[in-house]
Amino acid sequence: MNSKEKMLELIKKKQAGGGRSNQTSAPKNDFKNMRKGPKIFNKQTGL
Repeated sequence: MNSKEKMLELIKKKQAGGGRSNQTSAPKNDFKNMRKGPKIFNKQTGL
């Protein structure tokens, strides 16, 4: 229930165009996860 409400709030913020602070906060985590992912995958493919 909470996750759904959060998603709805994010969508509303995006539609309003006032969710910049939230958006900048999310990409950082995404980038970190993405960096961690590909590195492991590349290592596995290399092995």
